[in-house]
Amino acid sequence: AKPSIIGEPPGKYLSRLEFLQAAVTSQLDQLATTHPKTKVGLITFGSSVSIYQNDRIHTIEGDALNDYGGLLERADAYTVLEPISVTLDNLKSTINQLQEGGTTALGPALLIATAICSKNQASKCIVCTDGLANLGVGSLENSDGGGNFYREVGAFAKKKGVVISVISIKGSDTKLEKLGSLADITKGEVDLVDPVNLNFNSLLSSEIFATHVTLDLYISPTFTFRRELDYTRPSTYTKISRDIGNAVASSQTTFEFVNIPSSDSSVTPPTQFIIQLHITYTKRNGDRYKRVYSASKPVTHNWEQSVQHLDIQTISAHLAKTSAIMARQGDYEGALNNAVQVKALIERRIQSEEDKLFWNIFMGEFKDISEALKTAMSKEAEVGAVFEGEGEIQQARSALRSDYTAKKLYNYSSAQKKGCVVQ
Repeated sequence: AKPSIIGEPPGKYLSRLEFLQAAVTSQLDQLATTHPKTKVGLITFGSSVSIYQNDRIHTIEGDALNDYGGLLERADAYTVLEPISVTLDNLKSTINQLQEGGTTALGPALLIATAICSKNQASKCIVCTDGLANLGVGSLENSDGGGNFYREVGAFAKKKGVVISVISIKGSDTKLEKLGSLADITKGEVDLVDPVNLNFNSLLSSEIFATHVTLDLYISPTFTFRRELDYTRPSTYTKISRDIGNAVASSQTTFEFVNIPSSDSSVTPPTQFIIQLHITYTKRNGDRYKRVYSASKPVTHNWEQSVQHLDIQTISAHLAKTSAIMARQGDYEGALNNAVQVKALIERRIQSEEDKLFWNIFMGEFKDISEALKTAMSKEAEVGAVFEGEGEIQQARSALRSDYTAKKLYNYSSAQKKGCVVQ
């Protein structure tokens, strides 16, 4: 049977656009009730871009959609002044009057929306699309696939303290592999949903704790970071720095480090691991802060003892990050092998019911990703695909990646643990 929606006459079936309209207006109603002071702007895109401000509609079309600098200049003229408690009726009326278009000027609309959001610290931009960006800047039909544009806008948003989330609709090919980089860079979310189940209220209501977050991690000089290339090792410490950008409830950063064995047999192995973390960030009121955390952890050289003290949620989060990064770089085989090795280690440690529940949920997600990667490799074998060098593998597999797999990889890399502790 074709889908229908509660509240509509029996026998009336809704198009995908009508489902989206019903879902979005419902979400706005909820937001107006739960967060009435939130300011919500609306930009629509098709063969043109329309910016809705109070009772006026500003339309951008034609060659202007290809003018990156011109689009930013146009964004300077707009701002969201009124809270949703005032603008709700106008927003709903505008959404219900939308009509389907043939082309998708997503890039120009995204650039303008991000620039408008950047005027207010810790703003959010939610991109909802069911079509491939194919008009204006950021067209994914260009020779470079438009990837540089979305990474550039993501970097701009991160610098301005804007979080971008991307929602794509099932059944459409939107190249989430490219669009998802916006969320990955700015600490937003990537989702692929059925229009019947569209829900972005949680994206709007989730708190941005800080922006412009930077991290400096210092560890004992007898240790080094594994899988990292950009660390430094003066004589008294080993240091790595990260430009985190935005921090939300699910934000986390993990590192893996190993002891550097000494060639001198007379050197006593370390008994303590010293760590110091410097976090600098900007609060929503614009104030800049710095916090320093220090800890000293005992070092064991007993393998069984170390396994018994593993924090499963921390190790799982790091496994997700490293495996997802490998897969997104085109190393499907390495991602799968990495997960298998760590899986065997963690399953030796599971003891409590809480650990079992967490691990079962976590591995359920990995099973989906594993099957998606194996399916992709099987298709490559069927067509006799041959890759020359790591660069070609990464580029080819990125271009072939489905929206479903892209969503899974982006979200898997940010799989979160409960709480935040120095392990």
